[in-house]
Amino acid sequence: MPYGGRTFSADFDFLDHHLYLRMSDGATRAVPLMPRSVADFYAAYLEALRSLGLEVRIRPVPVEVERAIPFAEDGEHASYDAEAANRCWRLLAQADRVLKRFRGRFLGKASPVHFFWGSFDLAATRFSGRPAPPHPGGGLPPRRTTPCSTSHRARTRRRLSAAVGIGPRWSGHGSGRHDRARYAAPKHN
Repeated sequence: MPYGGRTFSADFDFLDHHLYLRMSDGATRAVPLMPRSVADFYAAYLEALRSLGLEVRIRPVPVEVERAIPFAEDGEHASYDAEAANRCWRLLAQADRVLKRFRGRFLGKASPVHFFWGSFDLAATRFSGRPAPPHPGGGLPPRRTTPCSTSHRARTRRRLSAAVGIGPRWSGHGSGRHDRARYAAPKHN
């Protein structure tokens, strides 16, 4: 990410269990991933950013959750299971390979493989370029934190999406699930 005359990256490492902050000038900071409260992790993350001279604005509350506790106040959630985090990362890495193949053979416009934190989905989308009819509703329940204009813009073109999910939305489907979503013209009788 650009920052002034430098760039930086924030990368989760689920082998060494650290969040690494790396600057284009070579400066690096590591925030250990370990059992501790969200508030403690958030404070350590902000301090690591500041120590690199990065003053960034971060929305200080989670989105797409029922009860959004501000990060700085969340002492309730304080677990970290390194083995589970590593398994999740490996699953997402393999799903990323599959979704890149889904995307790669398509000649039209396609999204990069992207991750939705709120629903814990990894997805790729192909766009036909043809206009889509107004969205009829349905699908997932609307999120209070997602503006209607965002959903509208996302559905103005016909598309085919493929997703892999392992989060709460997918509960009851074992250890994970894949899905396909199509948004095309309605059928007329």
